[in-house]
Amino acid sequence: MNEHTSNPFEKATTEDSRLRLALVGPSGSGKTFSALLIAKHLVPGGKVALIDTERGSASKYASLFDFDRIELDDFWPGKYVEYIQAAVAYGYDVLIIDSLSHAWSGSGGILAMHDKETKQQKGNNTWAAWAKVTPQQTLFIDRILEADIHIISTMRAKTEWGVDERNKPVKIGLAPVQGKGIEYEFDVLADMDMENNMIVTKTRCVALTSRVFPQPGKEVAEILIDWLTASTNGAEAAETPVDAADGGVPVENGKNAPTPTETPNSSKNEYSEDWLTDDFLKELLLLWGLKECFADIEELRDFAKAPALNGTIKKSHKPETIAKRLKADYEGIKAAQEAEALP
Repeated sequence: MNEHTSNPFEKATTEDSRLRLALVGPSGSGKTFSALLIAKHLVPGGKVALIDTERGSASKYASLFDFDRIELDDFWPGKYVEYIQAAVAYGYDVLIIDSLSHAWSGSGGILAMHDKETKQQKGNNTWAAWAKVTPQQTLFIDRILEADIHIISTMRAKTEWGVDERNKPVKIGLAPVQGKGIEYEFDVLADMDMENNMIVTKTRCVALTSRVFPQPGKEVAEILIDWLTASTNGAEAAETPVDAADGGVPVENGKNAPTPTETPNSSKNEYSEDWLTDDFLKELLLLWGLKECFADIEELRDFAKAPALNGTIKKSHKPETIAKRLKADYEGIKAAQEAEALP
């Protein structure tokens, strides 16, 4: 029986949403600088607060950015929550938590709390200790997600291990130094490498999917602003189906829709190379493994512009699709050349 006299649901929009962005990387990858630069352009002229767990390192950028800070020397999650709430109460527009890793592995953090609780348990029962500590971690993350303020968090990176089919440990990449599953709590999660490239690994903002941004700042912020302030654009996009088999190309009436490089009256193989920018080519090299095939972006550009590839890659294709096709073509040509060289 329907107990509602009116529709309890409302239109879904991203209007007036608050950002949750995480930057993950080793020391020296530019996490703090990038967080400050993105914050500056996210709310131009806005107030920025920063929770500093890195012994005042953020203050070294005080001549470049206008922000207020508080330095922590005890990383109990409750202390973070206190200053998150203070940032909201005092009208800040963006809060940078630099870094969130200390709330996990620092003095007074979750792991320290777990160790202390374990020693108080009969037989040093670690599982019982986690039962005591986990609710505090959950509450901490909930307070971050609920806060009415944009939050940019930095996290240190660690090597993530798994096991192969023979149960031997193998490296499977990098992971943030924080509780398991923390990456799923953020709107955008990005890795920072030692060349200060921001590599987006998980995002709810479609325009950032699989992107790489050298020295991230204004461009990233503007994309996020457009996404956060959109209202009904999603409904319009939903009306245009997507052909996943063709790398995400929109379709109309069952056929591929025209793209900037393919008009209704053009040849199917018409191809424009004006979108092969340095940034996009660098993204292909860094993120999709083409460094194995090409020495630099100029070599990659020359290959992508080859007449033999005319029409096989388009701007509308996803970067992953483009990279796979370029790599397959490169390996095919290389194999053919090696075959011709055989006696």
